Amino acid sequence: MEVVLKEVPRYDGSIGGSPGGSTKIDTTKPDAGTPIIKDDSNKSGWEAIKELIRQSQTGDTVTIDMNGALIVPKDVFDTIKGKDLTVVFELGEGISWSINGQSITDDNLKDINLGVTVDTEVIPEKLINEVAKEQIYRNISLSHNGSFGFDAVLTINMDKKNAGQYVQLFYYNMSTGQLELQYIAKVNENGSVQCNFTHASDYVMVFSKVPMYEKAVEQIAISTDKGTLYIGGTKNKSMNLKPELPDYLKEITEEDRSQIVITYKSSNPKVATVTSAGKIKARKVGKTTITTQVTVGGIKKSFKTTITVKEAYIKLTKSTDALLKGKSYTFKAEGYGVDTKDITFFTSNKATITINKNTGKAVAKSIGTGYIIARAGNIEKKIKVEVK
Repeated sequence: MEVVLKEVPRYDGSIGGSPGGSTKIDTTKPDAGTPIIKDDSNKSGWEAIKELIRQSQTGDTVTIDMNGALIVPKDVFDTIKGKDLTVVFELGEGISWSINGQSITDDNLKDINLGVTVDTEVIPEKLINEVAKEQIYRNISLSHNGSFGFDAVLTINMDKKNAGQYVQLFYYNMSTGQLELQYIAKVNENGSVQCNFTHASDYVMVFSKVPMYEKAVEQIAISTDKGTLYIGGTKNKSMNLKPELPDYLKEITEEDRSQIVITYKSSNPKVATVTSAGKIKARKVGKTTITTQVTVGGIKKSFKTTITVKEAYIKLTKSTDALLKGKSYTFKAEGYGVDTKDITFFTSNKATITINKNTGKAVAKSIGTGYIIARAGNIEKKIKVEVK
């Protein structure tokens, strides 16, 4: 593997490398490199590594010195899969991959090349400049192509002088020609940064003193853009509205709660009210719009959710208004604002029609008319049935 950390004019020497030139960190080793269990050089090779993984306990971390190897065999991932333990694959020069077995869900795993190349020139510089503006950046390309089949955390050293800065990881979508924000992470005191990957391709890391929230808020969604509530029944009288943040944004705002503010407002509180926590309560029949405003680092994004409030009711989903004497028929009903399993059936004229209160099976006893009634609490639906 060769990782080239080169200086480009816009970096102004702030990411590392010697002024006026390039710094080459050569981690190339023979293709036949044998991986070694870290701190136990007597144990090496994939078979020994798989055995150690099998013997490891929940919560353990197994660290592997790749020793020049780049490709991790499929059966190693199969061994890790499902286990609550982390395997760290160290490539050298401050670059490593961490994989937790519980993140491996793919049933069609394959050999994975973990190679990482820094400062590639695949992504058009004009496109990067549109996103990075005057901020420094690094391009990285992953040797594997496509989905990993699991979450993989890449740790890469970006020099101690960048400690405290934020790294925005953008994926280069070649089909659309766009850069898509994938992750935001903070450079630690040692100069290392960790970014989560599920897919291998070409990426750019853009550095900034504060997170690029204007890009992050674009990925916030709302749990629903419409909903129906009911009054007078026993269920669906309220609902919770919640913004859905990407995981990396949750992590950042958890460190500093002041960076995120969420507010809710109902356009017609007489129809439905909403609490500061996003709980909507039905009040009367009608429609209202709930406006959710999310402010992250001063950047705002609003969502509108239409709420319709109806009277609770029962709908007969299978019914008939005529039966032949001696025949049977099973009525079905569904509740709206009432629990369907609470619905029971009755008849207004047992001499003409009988019905099983739980199953809804009716039997026509004699010629005449009667009502079949589906009821849950004080909510009911009835239909007139003639027996011929």
